[in-house]
Amino acid sequence: MTTPEAFGHEPIEVGGDWPNRAVVCARCRWSYPQIGNRPAHRRYVPWPCTSAVVLGLALRTTAPAPAAG
Repeated sequence: MTTPEAFGHEPIEVGGDWPNRAVVCARCRWSYPQIGNRPAHRRYVPWPCTSAVVLGLALRTTAPAPAAG
């Protein structure tokens, strides 16, 4: 369930059976309509999205690059 402080950023599963299943952000996705011969499709952002990390909803999954010096 999304809280007002989450602004819709929450993990959801899309796809179906493995290997097509993925955990993505419910808010950070785009839907593209059909244009000419190109079919309609969606683009997804893997969870955790940058907004979820900034809002403190999820931990960063990769370590930052080491400092130069």
